[in-house]
Amino acid sequence: MASLREEARWVLDVARDGIGWIIVYKTGRSWHCLDIYPDVLNEAGDMAFEEDDLAQIRNNILTVDPNAILVNSDWCNLGDTETMTLQSLCDALRWQYELGHQLLSDKLPQEDTEPEEPADD
Repeated sequence: MASLREEARWVLDVARDGIGWIIVYKTGRSWHCLDIYPDVLNEAGDMAFEEDDLAQIRNNILTVDPNAILVNSDWCNLGDTETMTLQSLCDALRWQYELGHQLLSDKLPQEDTEPEEPADD
């Protein structure tokens, strides 16, 4: 079982840099953190994801934890990056996860669910 502290250790530099985004999710009692680098398209926070990242998010992450979050230290309140410690990052990630305001599912582009209509010849 992975603790949040163990997982946060892997993304501490990403959180301090403020460039990458961190996916936080749980499987049972185990925590998981994964860093990704989507393009932020506008000030509203709309994002463009790599196809491989989208597949992993939809097939491997959201299927096991629909409450997964996506956070970034520049866009989300993860604390002061200059003084960020492993413990302060753990506390911020747990707080953000429990709040559920940065749901990963809300950041994804909508999948096309409408079947394409045949073209008239």
